Amino acid sequence: MIGYDTIYAHQDREDDALIGIKSTALLFGVRTKPMLILFYALAVGLIALAGLAAGAGLAFAIGLLAFAAHLAWQIKRLDIADSANCLGVFKSNRDAGLILFAALALDAWLKH
Repeated sequence: MIGYDTIYAHQDREDDALIGIKSTALLFGVRTKPMLILFYALAVGLIALAGLAAGAGLAFAIGLLAFAAHLAWQIKRLDIADSANCLGVFKSNRDAGLILFAALALDAWLKH
């Protein structure tokens, strides 16, 4: 997902600029948080549509809300000027994936 890749890219954006590598961290710069809001909202919306199309139930919906809350927490916590913070927020995407997987698994288990 472009959102977590952008968070990761902020760790070494100065090096990217020095050697001429184009990154979303350099492209978005101080607009990173609004762009993350856009990308994360699109991702949550598309995942919701996929769940709806697949007949997902309440467990999925609750899990998707928890997933969205985790992504919102990431954006709030993110400090693009702090490399260690960017790494910590980037690593928290493991938890985001786990939340979404658990929601999908629980919803499937409850249907059977």
